[in-house]
Amino acid sequence: MRQILAPKVEYRPVKNSQNLPQAFLERTLDMLHDDEHEAFLSACITPLRKSIRVNTLKISVPSFLERVRIKNWILTPIPWCSEGFWIDREEKEREEIPLGKTGDHMMGLFYIQEASSMLPPRALFHRETGIHSVLDVAAAPGSKTTQMAAIMGNRGVIIANELSGSRMKGLYSNIERLGIRNTVLCHSSGEHIGERFFEAFDAILLDAPCTAEGTFRKDRTALQYWSEKKILAAARIQKKLIRSAFEALKPGGTLVYSTCTLSSEENEEVMHSLRETYPEIVEFVPLHALFPKCESALTEDGFLRIWPHLFDSEGFFVAKIRKKIIQKQQRTETHKNEKRFPFTPVPRSRRERVADYYFDHFGFDLSSFGERLWERGNEVWLFPEDFRSLLGRIAFDRIGITICEIHEKGIRSSHEMAQNFGSHFSKNCLSLSSEEAEGYFSAKDIPLKERTGDGEVLLTFDSFPLGFGRIMEGRVKNSLPRAVSRNDIKFQAG
Repeated sequence: MRQILAPKVEYRPVKNSQNLPQAFLERTLDMLHDDEHEAFLSACITPLRKSIRVNTLKISVPSFLERVRIKNWILTPIPWCSEGFWIDREEKEREEIPLGKTGDHMMGLFYIQEASSMLPPRALFHRETGIHSVLDVAAAPGSKTTQMAAIMGNRGVIIANELSGSRMKGLYSNIERLGIRNTVLCHSSGEHIGERFFEAFDAILLDAPCTAEGTFRKDRTALQYWSEKKILAAARIQKKLIRSAFEALKPGGTLVYSTCTLSSEENEEVMHSLRETYPEIVEFVPLHALFPKCESALTEDGFLRIWPHLFDSEGFFVAKIRKKIIQKQQRTETHKNEKRFPFTPVPRSRRERVADYYFDHFGFDLSSFGERLWERGNEVWLFPEDFRSLLGRIAFDRIGITICEIHEKGIRSSHEMAQNFGSHFSKNCLSLSSEEAEGYFSAKDIPLKERTGDGEVLLTFDSFPLGFGRIMEGRVKNSLPRAVSRNDIKFQAG
């Protein structure tokens, strides 16, 4: 049985609390007892511990723990996420190699994620079965999308929506790096999502944009422009978003609403507003059994209000509701996307050509992909399960992953193919040293001393796939996409 250890917290004196806005201090004092308010203020001025989530799509938790034990990383379990850990490393290593520049991070073995941020996905799937379709209303940068994909084992389909176009690139980058293939990316206003996807999803996560009061420990500027006026403005948007998300939820489905703020206007009042709007079909689902000792964060309605001092984390709020099944609601008119869908199913003959190539060249059987293979021009794509029911609702930015490109001279594999299925290849794999792996991500070719032949080769480090190269003229020509290349990654064998 996995032992849950309560974090040992030693807070500094509250002498720096004057850095917080006075109105904010007074509001929180009204919400907490005097002794607890002192602990809260002390937590606010204590640096936030680093935390990570093991990506179980690529490595098991026991294997990861053994791998980092050799690196002398100290991991402390996070109570509400079996894949989550607070992490501590030697000071010299922290200074020389930030977590985001380690080879293990680049290979997608873990995701840097604040501990409280791991709560909403866990709440959404807690004691639920039959979740095949999920909507993440505000997905970037992908912390919760990638966590849900891991919980689902890359099965089903997740619509990862993001209003900000500038944040879509980072969202896709994280999805690609972690080897996720059951997502569909779209760029739409969350306020209209209910019209587009009326009662289309088994589960919905709305991690709403907020005033971010709870992030002060990580970002000292979070409260720089704080005001009660901004709280009320944020609450108006949140109420629109949750009504829209609720419209997109199937009867019997569950919705989790979360914020990284502490104000009741942006949290409890948003939930109560939803129940007042739909009194017959909104059911609050208590989260009292989500993790050990969570009762200290439980509200009267069964929501979780995670104060920073309770579990030595960011401030967070999590609420879960279920849409009751009653007499069928009148279906609202959904807007159809008139733009022609640019993909067509891959014909059987081309499917067989692709399947033969991967079986003969890499020893990998993809015949089970079947009708999930679609094409656009010379590109072959693998789409998520059950995506067809969502077609025509909205213009999607990206569906699933690319497998390869088919050319007259042969097949060229995609980087996503390596990230998702490279660990299953049994032939034409070349293991790289630390120096060679760092050179590969610096967009350098790899010299060959003994190997002969030509064609594609999967490059690996410690048996984990890095990407593809092509053997030619005594070297491996680098096939890493330019957007992925980095010259600051440090690899260390596990």
